[in-house]
Amino acid sequence: MYKTIYQHKVTLLIILIGVTFTLLWPYQEITKNTSHSFEPRLETCRNKEGYWYYQILLDNRVFIKQIHVPAVEGNVFFKNRKDAEKVGQWVYHKILIGHSPSISKEELNKLQVEMN
Repeated sequence: MYKTIYQHKVTLLIILIGVTFTLLWPYQEITKNTSHSFEPRLETCRNKEGYWYYQILLDNRVFIKQIHVPAVEGNVFFKNRKDAEKVGQWVYHKILIGHSPSISKEELNKLQVEMN
């Protein structure tokens, strides 16, 4: 009798291990073959009209795309790549330290960004 109970427990354990392995195998393959980059990445780009902008990507998806100078009324474009990059780097830095990615006119002045 004890041998029969023991055999049933071993059989049940083998079945549970097999089911668990079968269910988890596809997940292992999916996660092994995907690469996620949650580290933000900064890019400076030019649009069709030739104006510079920056974008910050998370996991290779656009998180922020700033085509106009922030904190400035109207549609003021970045005058050059250097300005777009300076603002993008500042916003990137703020994200890394856990601050809001917003930017003020005072910050733009400190970065010496052209706003005309």
